[in-house]
Amino acid sequence: MKKISKNVLLVSSVGLAGSAFAVTNTHPVFAASNAATNANSSQDVASAQTQVNEAQKEVDQTQSQLNAAESQLSTANNNLDQKNANLQNAKEAVDNANSKVASASRYNSFIQSNLSQAQSDLDSANKDYQDAVKDNQDQQRTVADAQSDFKEKNNQLDEIHKKNSDINAQIDSVNSDINNYQSQISDLQKTKDELSPKLDAAQEALNAKQPKIDAATQDLQNAQKDLGEATSTNEQFTLPQSYIDYVTGKSTDWDTAKNDLQEAAASHTYPFTAGDASDNVYDDPSALSDSDRKRLNLYVKNLIDSINSQVGSTNKMTVTDGSLEFSQALHARVPKQQLCLQKVQCDQVSIKHHGT
Repeated sequence: MKKISKNVLLVSSVGLAGSAFAVTNTHPVFAASNAATNANSSQDVASAQTQVNEAQKEVDQTQSQLNAAESQLSTANNNLDQKNANLQNAKEAVDNANSKVASASRYNSFIQSNLSQAQSDLDSANKDYQDAVKDNQDQQRTVADAQSDFKEKNNQLDEIHKKNSDINAQIDSVNSDINNYQSQISDLQKTKDELSPKLDAAQEALNAKQPKIDAATQDLQNAQKDLGEATSTNEQFTLPQSYIDYVTGKSTDWDTAKNDLQEAAASHTYPFTAGDASDNVYDDPSALSDSDRKRLNLYVKNLIDSINSQVGSTNKMTVTDGSLEFSQALHARVPKQQLCLQKVQCDQVSIKHHGT
Protein backbone atom coordinates (compact mmCIF):
# COMPACT_ATOMS: atom_id res chain seq x y z
CA MET A 1 0.00 0.00 0.00
CA LYS A 2 1.40 3.54 -0.92
CA LYS A 3 1.98 6.24 1.72
CA ILE A 4 0.53 9.84 1.43
CA SER A 5 3.15 12.64 1.49
CA LYS A 6 2.84 15.25 4.27
CA ASN A 7 3.53 18.13 1.73
CA VAL A 8 0.69 16.93 -0.45
CA LEU A 9 -1.66 17.07 2.51
CA LEU A 10 -0.38 20.63 3.44
CA VAL A 11 -0.88 22.05 -0.09
CA SER A 12 -4.32 20.44 -0.20
CA SER A 13 -5.23 22.07 3.12
CA VAL A 14 -4.08 25.63 1.97
CA GLY A 15 -5.94 25.24 -1.30
CA LEU A 16 -9.01 24.18 0.65
CA ALA A 17 -8.80 27.34 2.84
CA GLY A 18 -8.36 29.62 -0.19
CA SER A 19 -11.28 28.02 -1.92
CA ALA A 20 -13.34 28.62 1.10
CA PHE A 21 -12.38 32.34 1.13
CA ALA A 22 -13.01 32.69 -2.58
CA VAL A 23 -16.37 31.07 -2.26
CA THR A 24 -17.20 33.51 0.49
CA ASN A 25 -16.37 36.61 -1.62
CA THR A 26 -18.24 35.40 -4.69
CA HIS A 27 -21.29 34.09 -2.88
CA PRO A 28 -24.48 35.97 -3.89
CA VAL A 29 -24.97 37.14 -0.34
CA PHE A 30 -21.54 38.76 -0.32
CA ALA A 31 -22.11 40.20 -3.78
CA ALA A 32 -25.19 41.95 -2.54
CA SER A 33 -23.25 43.17 0.45
CA ASN A 34 -20.55 44.77 -1.86
CA ALA A 35 -23.22 46.57 -3.75
CA ALA A 36 -24.51 47.99 -0.54
CA THR A 37 -20.93 49.03 0.40
CA ASN A 38 -20.72 51.30 -2.62
CA ALA A 39 -23.70 53.12 -1.27
CA ASN A 40 -22.31 53.35 2.21
CA SER A 41 -18.46 53.11 2.38
CA SER A 42 -18.14 53.13 6.16
CA GLN A 43 -20.37 50.22 6.42
CA ASP A 44 -18.34 48.54 3.71
CA VAL A 45 -15.08 48.98 5.61
CA ALA A 46 -16.63 47.58 8.78
CA SER A 47 -18.17 44.76 6.87
CA ALA A 48 -14.87 43.99 5.11
CA GLN A 49 -13.03 43.94 8.41
CA THR A 50 -15.61 41.52 9.71
CA GLN A 51 -15.13 39.35 6.70
CA VAL A 52 -11.36 39.43 7.16
CA ASN A 53 -11.75 38.43 10.73
CA GLU A 54 -14.07 35.61 9.76
CA ALA A 55 -11.64 34.47 7.06
CA GLN A 56 -8.75 34.55 9.53
CA LYS A 57 -10.82 32.46 11.88
CA GLU A 58 -11.48 30.00 9.13
CA VAL A 59 -7.75 29.92 8.26
CA ASP A 60 -6.96 29.23 11.90
CA GLN A 61 -9.55 26.48 11.99
CA THR A 62 -8.14 25.06 8.77
CA GLN A 63 -4.60 25.13 10.19
CA SER A 64 -5.82 23.36 13.28
CA GLN A 65 -7.53 20.77 11.09
CA LEU A 66 -4.35 20.45 9.02
CA ASN A 67 -2.31 19.85 12.16
CA ALA A 68 -4.83 17.20 13.26
CA ALA A 69 -4.72 15.64 9.79
CA GLU A 70 -0.92 15.61 9.91
CA SER A 71 -1.08 13.76 13.24
CA GLN A 72 -3.64 11.37 11.83
CA LEU A 73 -1.43 10.87 8.72
CA SER A 74 1.54 9.94 10.91
CA THR A 75 -0.65 7.52 12.83
CA ALA A 76 -2.02 6.17 9.55
CA ASN A 77 1.50 5.61 8.16
CA ASN A 78 2.46 3.77 11.32
CA ASN A 79 -0.69 1.70 11.03
CA LEU A 80 0.12 1.09 7.37
CA ASP A 81 3.53 -0.30 8.25
CA GLN A 82 1.88 -2.56 10.76
CA LYS A 83 -0.70 -3.57 8.19
CA ASN A 84 2.05 -4.38 5.67
CA ALA A 85 3.73 -6.56 8.25
CA ASN A 86 0.41 -8.18 9.03
CA LEU A 87 -0.18 -8.60 5.28
CA GLN A 88 3.14 -10.42 4.91
CA ASN A 89 2.26 -12.62 7.83
CA ALA A 90 -1.15 -13.23 6.30
CA LYS A 91 0.44 -14.11 2.94
CA GLU A 92 2.67 -16.63 4.65
CA ALA A 93 -0.40 -17.94 6.47
CA VAL A 94 -2.22 -18.16 3.13
CA ASP A 95 0.65 -20.09 1.59
CA ASN A 96 0.62 -22.45 4.54
CA ALA A 97 -3.14 -22.66 4.26
CA ASN A 98 -2.92 -23.43 0.53
CA SER A 99 -0.48 -26.19 1.28
CA LYS A 100 -2.84 -27.50 3.88
CA VAL A 101 -5.75 -27.09 1.45
CA ALA A 102 -3.92 -29.21 -1.12
CA SER A 103 -3.27 -31.80 1.52
CA ALA A 104 -6.85 -31.43 2.71
CA SER A 105 -8.09 -31.82 -0.85
CA ARG A 106 -6.42 -35.19 -1.07
CA TYR A 107 -7.84 -36.05 2.30
CA ASN A 108 -11.20 -34.69 1.17
CA SER A 109 -11.30 -37.25 -1.65
CA PHE A 110 -10.71 -39.93 0.90
CA ILE A 111 -13.33 -38.37 3.15
CA GLN A 112 -15.73 -38.08 0.20
CA SER A 113 -15.32 -41.77 -0.52
CA ASN A 114 -15.95 -42.53 3.12
CA LEU A 115 -18.85 -40.08 3.08
CA SER A 116 -20.44 -41.93 0.16
CA GLN A 117 -20.06 -45.18 2.03
CA ALA A 118 -21.39 -43.51 5.15
CA GLN A 119 -24.34 -42.15 3.14
CA SER A 120 -25.02 -45.65 1.82
CA ASP A 121 -24.77 -46.99 5.35
CA LEU A 122 -27.06 -44.17 6.50
CA ASP A 123 -29.59 -44.99 3.78
CA SER A 124 -29.47 -48.66 4.75
CA ALA A 125 -29.76 -47.77 8.43
CA ASN A 126 -32.69 -45.45 7.64
CA LYS A 127 -34.41 -48.24 5.73
CA ASP A 128 -33.79 -50.56 8.68
CA TYR A 129 -35.21 -47.86 10.92
CA GLN A 130 -38.32 -47.47 8.77
CA ASP A 131 -38.72 -51.25 8.75
CA ALA A 132 -38.27 -51.26 12.52
CA VAL A 133 -40.90 -48.50 12.83
CA LYS A 134 -43.30 -50.54 10.71
CA ASP A 135 -42.52 -53.66 12.75
CA ASN A 136 -43.08 -51.66 15.91
CA GLN A 137 -46.46 -50.44 14.60
CA ASP A 138 -47.34 -54.02 13.68
CA GLN A 139 -46.25 -55.14 17.12
CA GLN A 140 -48.36 -52.39 18.70
CA ARG A 141 -51.37 -53.56 16.71
CA THR A 142 -50.56 -57.13 17.74
CA VAL A 143 -50.29 -56.02 21.37
CA ALA A 144 -53.59 -54.14 21.07
CA ASP A 145 -55.23 -57.22 19.57
CA ALA A 146 -53.66 -59.37 22.28
CA GLN A 147 -54.92 -57.00 24.97
CA SER A 148 -58.40 -57.08 23.46
CA ASP A 149 -58.23 -60.88 23.27
CA PHE A 150 -56.93 -61.01 26.84
CA LYS A 151 -59.82 -58.85 28.00
CA GLU A 152 -62.30 -61.10 26.20
CA LYS A 153 -60.63 -64.23 27.60
CA ASN A 154 -60.65 -62.65 31.06
CA ASN A 155 -64.39 -61.98 30.73
CA GLN A 156 -64.85 -65.59 29.65
CA LEU A 157 -62.79 -66.68 32.66
CA ASP A 158 -65.06 -64.64 34.91
CA GLU A 159 -68.06 -66.39 33.37
CA ILE A 160 -66.36 -69.75 33.89
CA HIS A 161 -65.66 -68.86 37.52
CA LYS A 162 -69.30 -67.91 37.96
CA LYS A 163 -70.43 -71.16 36.33
CA ASN A 164 -67.88 -73.02 38.45
CA SER A 165 -69.35 -71.43 41.55
CA ASP A 166 -72.82 -72.50 40.43
CA ILE A 167 -71.54 -76.01 39.71
CA ASN A 168 -69.86 -76.14 43.12
CA ALA A 169 -73.15 -75.14 44.71
CA GLN A 170 -74.89 -77.89 42.74
CA ILE A 171 -72.17 -80.35 43.76
CA ASP A 172 -72.67 -79.38 47.40
CA SER A 173 -76.40 -79.92 46.97
CA VAL A 174 -75.80 -83.27 45.26
CA ASN A 175 -73.34 -84.28 47.98
CA SER A 176 -75.99 -83.41 50.54
CA ASP A 177 -78.49 -85.56 48.62
CA ILE A 178 -75.90 -88.34 48.41
CA ASN A 179 -75.40 -88.19 52.16
CA ASN A 180 -79.16 -88.39 52.62
CA TYR A 181 -79.37 -91.27 50.15
CA GLN A 182 -76.51 -93.04 51.88
CA SER A 183 -78.34 -92.67 55.17
CA GLN A 184 -81.49 -94.06 53.55
CA ILE A 185 -79.46 -96.85 51.96
CA SER A 186 -78.04 -97.69 55.35
CA ASP A 187 -81.57 -97.84 56.77
CA LEU A 188 -82.72 -99.94 53.81
CA GLN A 189 -79.72 -102.22 54.18
CA LYS A 190 -80.60 -102.67 57.83
CA THR A 191 -84.18 -103.48 56.85
CA LYS A 192 -82.90 -105.84 54.15
CA ASP A 193 -80.71 -107.59 56.68
CA GLU A 194 -83.75 -107.98 58.93
CA LEU A 195 -85.92 -109.26 56.05
CA SER A 196 -83.28 -111.52 54.51
CA PRO A 197 -84.14 -114.51 56.76
CA LYS A 198 -87.82 -114.09 55.93
CA LEU A 199 -87.00 -113.70 52.25
CA ASP A 200 -84.86 -116.82 52.33
CA ALA A 201 -87.68 -118.74 53.97
CA ALA A 202 -90.18 -117.42 51.41
CA GLN A 203 -87.76 -118.29 48.60
CA GLU A 204 -87.43 -121.84 49.96
CA ALA A 205 -91.21 -122.11 50.08
CA LEU A 206 -91.43 -120.73 46.55
CA ASN A 207 -88.79 -123.16 45.39
CA ALA A 208 -90.81 -125.98 46.88
CA LYS A 209 -93.94 -124.79 45.03
CA GLN A 210 -92.11 -123.91 41.84
CA PRO A 211 -92.62 -127.32 40.20
CA LYS A 212 -96.37 -127.03 40.79
CA ILE A 213 -96.34 -123.45 39.49
CA ASP A 214 -94.36 -124.50 36.43
CA ALA A 215 -96.77 -127.35 35.77
CA ALA A 216 -99.79 -125.07 36.24
CA THR A 217 -98.23 -122.46 33.99
CA GLN A 218 -97.58 -125.06 31.36
CA ASP A 219 -101.17 -126.28 31.64
CA LEU A 220 -102.43 -122.69 31.31
CA GLN A 221 -100.28 -122.11 28.23
CA ASN A 222 -101.58 -125.35 26.74
CA ALA A 223 -105.13 -124.25 27.49
CA GLN A 224 -104.57 -120.89 25.85
CA LYS A 225 -103.08 -122.65 22.86
CA ASP A 226 -106.02 -125.03 22.65
CA LEU A 227 -108.44 -122.16 23.00
CA GLY A 228 -106.67 -120.31 20.21
CA GLU A 229 -107.04 -123.31 18.01
CA ALA A 230 -110.77 -123.43 18.75
CA THR A 231 -113.29 -121.54 16.60
CA SER A 232 -112.25 -117.94 17.19
CA THR A 233 -115.57 -116.52 16.06
CA ASN A 234 -117.21 -118.24 19.03
CA GLU A 235 -115.18 -116.11 21.49
CA GLN A 236 -117.38 -113.11 20.71
CA PHE A 237 -121.10 -113.02 21.50
CA THR A 238 -122.87 -110.25 19.61
CA LEU A 239 -125.72 -108.72 21.64
CA PRO A 240 -128.79 -107.47 19.78
CA GLN A 241 -129.08 -103.66 19.69
CA SER A 242 -132.47 -103.74 21.43
CA TYR A 243 -130.89 -105.53 24.38
CA ILE A 244 -127.94 -103.08 24.51
CA ASP A 245 -130.36 -100.12 24.46
CA TYR A 246 -132.40 -101.66 27.29
CA VAL A 247 -129.32 -102.37 29.45
CA THR A 248 -127.84 -98.90 28.87
CA GLY A 249 -131.17 -97.19 29.67
CA LYS A 250 -131.92 -95.96 26.17
CA SER A 251 -134.99 -98.19 25.95
CA THR A 252 -137.58 -99.67 28.35
CA ASP A 253 -138.91 -102.33 25.96
CA TRP A 254 -137.89 -105.46 27.84
CA ASP A 255 -139.99 -107.86 25.82
CA THR A 256 -138.29 -106.95 22.57
CA ALA A 257 -134.88 -107.01 24.22
CA LYS A 258 -135.58 -110.46 25.75
CA ASN A 259 -136.87 -112.00 22.52
CA ASP A 260 -133.95 -110.63 20.49
CA LEU A 261 -131.47 -111.94 23.08
CA GLN A 262 -133.05 -115.43 23.01
CA GLU A 263 -132.80 -115.52 19.23
CA ALA A 264 -129.15 -114.42 19.38
CA ALA A 265 -128.34 -117.07 21.98
CA ALA A 266 -130.09 -119.75 19.95
CA SER A 267 -128.22 -118.88 16.78
CA HIS A 268 -124.79 -118.61 18.46
CA THR A 269 -122.39 -121.53 18.02
CA TYR A 270 -120.58 -122.50 21.23
CA PRO A 271 -117.31 -124.42 21.37
CA PHE A 272 -116.97 -127.59 23.41
CA THR A 273 -120.66 -128.45 22.71
CA ALA A 274 -120.26 -130.72 19.71
CA GLY A 275 -121.88 -134.12 20.21
CA ASP A 276 -124.69 -135.35 22.39
CA ALA A 277 -126.22 -132.92 24.90
CA SER A 278 -125.89 -135.59 27.62
CA ASP A 279 -122.09 -135.65 27.21
CA ASN A 280 -120.49 -136.56 30.55
CA VAL A 281 -118.13 -133.59 30.32
CA TYR A 282 -121.03 -131.20 30.68
CA ASP A 283 -123.02 -133.36 33.07
CA ASP A 284 -120.22 -133.40 35.65
CA PRO A 285 -117.89 -130.31 35.56
CA SER A 286 -115.86 -131.70 38.44
CA ALA A 287 -114.75 -134.49 36.12
CA LEU A 288 -113.01 -131.98 33.76
CA SER A 289 -109.25 -132.21 33.46
CA ASP A 290 -107.17 -129.20 34.52
CA SER A 291 -106.43 -128.46 30.87
CA ASP A 292 -110.10 -128.59 29.84
CA ARG A 293 -111.11 -126.53 32.86
CA LYS A 294 -108.61 -123.80 31.95
CA ARG A 295 -109.72 -123.85 28.31
CA LEU A 296 -113.34 -123.48 29.30
CA ASN A 297 -112.64 -120.70 31.83
CA LEU A 298 -110.65 -118.72 29.29
CA TYR A 299 -113.44 -119.06 26.76
CA VAL A 300 -116.06 -117.87 29.23
CA LYS A 301 -113.79 -115.00 30.27
CA ASN A 302 -113.49 -113.81 26.63
CA LEU A 303 -117.21 -114.22 26.10
CA ILE A 304 -118.05 -112.10 29.18
CA ASP A 305 -115.49 -109.45 28.23
CA SER A 306 -117.10 -109.25 24.79
CA ILE A 307 -120.57 -108.74 26.30
CA ASN A 308 -119.32 -106.12 28.80
CA SER A 309 -117.57 -104.10 26.11
CA GLN A 310 -120.78 -103.89 24.08
CA VAL A 311 -122.70 -102.35 26.99
CA GLY A 312 -119.97 -99.77 27.73
CA SER A 313 -117.96 -101.52 30.45
CA THR A 314 -114.16 -101.41 30.31
CA ASN A 315 -113.65 -104.02 33.03
CA LYS A 316 -111.68 -107.09 31.99
CA MET A 317 -111.80 -110.47 33.73
CA THR A 318 -108.59 -112.34 34.59
CA VAL A 319 -108.20 -116.10 34.88
CA THR A 320 -105.69 -117.09 37.55
CA ASP A 321 -104.68 -120.30 39.27
CA GLY A 322 -106.60 -119.06 42.31
CA SER A 323 -109.80 -118.58 40.33
CA LEU A 324 -109.46 -122.07 38.84
CA GLU A 325 -108.97 -123.59 42.28
CA PHE A 326 -111.99 -121.69 43.58
CA SER A 327 -114.10 -122.95 40.67
CA GLN A 328 -113.05 -126.52 41.33
CA ALA A 329 -113.79 -126.19 45.05
CA LEU A 330 -117.24 -124.71 44.26
CA HIS A 331 -118.10 -127.61 41.98
CA ALA A 332 -117.15 -130.03 44.72
CA ARG A 333 -119.56 -128.40 47.22
CA VAL A 334 -122.60 -127.74 44.99
CA PRO A 335 -124.90 -130.67 44.03
CA LYS A 336 -124.88 -131.60 40.38
CA GLN A 337 -128.57 -130.86 39.90
CA GLN A 338 -128.03 -127.23 40.89
CA LEU A 339 -125.33 -126.61 38.28
CA CYS A 340 -126.13 -124.82 35.05
CA LEU A 341 -124.35 -127.09 32.63
CA GLN A 342 -126.56 -127.45 29.60
CA LYS A 343 -126.52 -124.76 26.93
CA VAL A 344 -130.26 -124.17 27.08
CA GLN A 345 -130.31 -123.94 30.86
CA CYS A 346 -127.49 -121.33 30.79
CA ASP A 347 -129.38 -119.28 28.22
CA GLN A 348 -132.48 -119.30 30.37
CA VAL A 349 -130.59 -118.29 33.50
CA SER A 350 -128.83 -115.47 31.68
CA ILE A 351 -132.09 -114.11 30.30
CA LYS A 352 -133.81 -114.39 33.68
CA HIS A 353 -130.89 -112.65 35.40
CA HIS A 354 -131.02 -109.63 33.08
CA GLY A 355 -134.78 -109.49 33.23
CA THR A 356 -135.04 -109.22 37.01
